[in-house]
Amino acid sequence: MPLFAAEALDHEQREVRRHFRRNFVAHSLEGGLFMGGVAFLHPQTVAPRMIERLGGPDWMIAAAPILQLVGFYVPSLFLTHRLERLAFLKPFVMGLGVLQRLPYLLMGIALLYARETDRWVLPCVMLTPLLSGLAGGVSITAWREYVAKSIPAPRRASLWACRFVLGGLLGVAAGQGVQLVLGSGGQGFGGQGSALSAYGVLHFGVLGGMLASYFVLAATREPNLPSTRAGAEKSWWGYARSMRRIIENDGRMAPYLASRALFSGLYVVLPFLGLRALDVLHCSDGYLGRLLMCQMLGSVVGNLTAGVVGDRSGGRAVMLLSQASSVVVAAAAPALHSALGFELLFLALGWAIGLGNVGVATLDLEMSGFAQRMSYQTLIGLSHLLGMVGAVTIATLVRQLTPDFSVLACIAAALNFGSFALLARLAEPRRASLLLAETGRGDISAP
Repeated sequence: MPLFAAEALDHEQREVRRHFRRNFVAHSLEGGLFMGGVAFLHPQTVAPRMIERLGGPDWMIAAAPILQLVGFYVPSLFLTHRLERLAFLKPFVMGLGVLQRLPYLLMGIALLYARETDRWVLPCVMLTPLLSGLAGGVSITAWREYVAKSIPAPRRASLWACRFVLGGLLGVAAGQGVQLVLGSGGQGFGGQGSALSAYGVLHFGVLGGMLASYFVLAATREPNLPSTRAGAEKSWWGYARSMRRIIENDGRMAPYLASRALFSGLYVVLPFLGLRALDVLHCSDGYLGRLLMCQMLGSVVGNLTAGVVGDRSGGRAVMLLSQASSVVVAAAAPALHSALGFELLFLALGWAIGLGNVGVATLDLEMSGFAQRMSYQTLIGLSHLLGMVGAVTIATLVRQLTPDFSVLACIAAALNFGSFALLARLAEPRRASLLLAETGRGDISAP
């Protein structure tokens, strides 16, 4: 390695090491608090039932799990080339964080005073996670880069695992809250009007977790290293062409993008799992809280497993395990007819999603070096976005053609199997990422 490159790498390592412990703890707590708050209106379990109760059609129910995620990914398609010119990231991330939390405050207040006949309730409930996601999406690429800048590559899997483990534990508590708030025969605290108020209370639960996460994020310290990319594109069209060149020049990207898109196929069945359980078991809405607790407990185990496997073997191994588990979950769902069966299913679902959350966050960063990391993240996010939108479209069309739940489950299983098959052929990217660190401006080795 040239002397100047070695000196630059030593400087980067010292700067990251200076704040490593503080940042690792703070980023872990921030993520756990954010996800624990979101669990009060869990997009895969609670939100679909809320939309169904408010009279939403199948396409709205199918879209419930992806509304906030769509908001996260869309702005980055148009803004990342500008973010690549930012020297420091934290001020930008903190500023957008205020707007990200505002919709839940406004919707919580509105639902406390809403009436059954108010026609604005359903569209506003749908817009709340979307608007929150859009505000977060403006800064999400910068936030991801901030995490990558603060945490060395070999420790990122354990960071994501800590975030998701804490989020899962807080999600268990949130599930108990959901069970209490949506109890009394699924009527909130009695009557439809009370149900609207109950959903308002759940929005305040989301807000509480998000506010706590914001204050913890403020305690992080950005390493004194410039984030500006020397080759950052100045126009959007130039940026779009650069992303196309990534696919052309990096032979790994096309199959990986296809795998990421197919992995979103689980969203074909996710919105309807909780509704299926309520329909088969004839339970009140409060039972969703119990299923949510099972899912969160499963996610804790999955996250812990992913942290260990990911730090040792990289994100690819974790993702393969998650994809295989998702196939099993989707395939088994139609055969269940008992409470125990559904609770075990949601435990397994949490395990699969917990693995996937850590695996995705780790592997996405391992797929790129420093120079084009933001562009890689945007490109990967676009594949995930297209996969989610495709899954919602498939679910909606299938529900229009047949009410048979098993059709949704089989499609989700097939798509996830395709994702597994593509990723299984991809070489482990961590070695290449660490090689970049040794030869130039790549990911930073562990302190």
